[in-house]
Amino acid sequence: MLDILVANEEEIMQIANSHEKALEKEPHTSSLSRAAARVLSWGCGCVVATLGARGATAFFRTNEQLPSAAQCSSPGGSYRRRGQVASTRTVTKQGGLNVVELEVVGRRLDRAIVDTTGAGDAFTGAFIGALHVHSHPALSADSFSADSMVPRLPFFETQVTAALQAGCEAGALACTCLGGSTVPDFSPLTESY
Repeated sequence: MLDILVANEEEIMQIANSHEKALEKEPHTSSLSRAAARVLSWGCGCVVATLGARGATAFFRTNEQLPSAAQCSSPGGSYRRRGQVASTRTVTKQGGLNVVELEVVGRRLDRAIVDTTGAGDAFTGAFIGALHVHSHPALSADSFSADSMVPRLPFFETQVTAALQAGCEAGALACTCLGGSTVPDFSPLTESY
């Protein structure tokens, strides 16, 4: 069982469409939310998709009841933090699971993009670091309810939103210098988080 999968959009689609048992039951999917739901159904606690300049999205299961079939994909709310573009929260029914989708687009930097090499690594490092910084002493297996990897909300959701924001900002900052050969100035990130 995997707690959190962090991968880019294309990799998540490949993972979801490569599992033999999944392909026997369901056809190939080209929808990121369906692909993430498929990975969640295999026991993963949270799927995080990096989307390049479009930000990142986290998907996780919820026991939250959907208002009605017509409203299943309506936005559930937006959040703002320190001048960032608002995050979007949506609850949908995907493959028999109620899935929370948190989408975050980091704020625009007033620096030129030099090289995208290492942006995903910077995102992942900052995401995991922010999860740790924003974690509660009881976070671990206690953060999930007994009925198979459904995170306890709202704590988990708040923590993941902050981690997505930190990851997006670190990924953007990593693009402001030659990837792998120099380290960007992450002080704006550490001041915010």
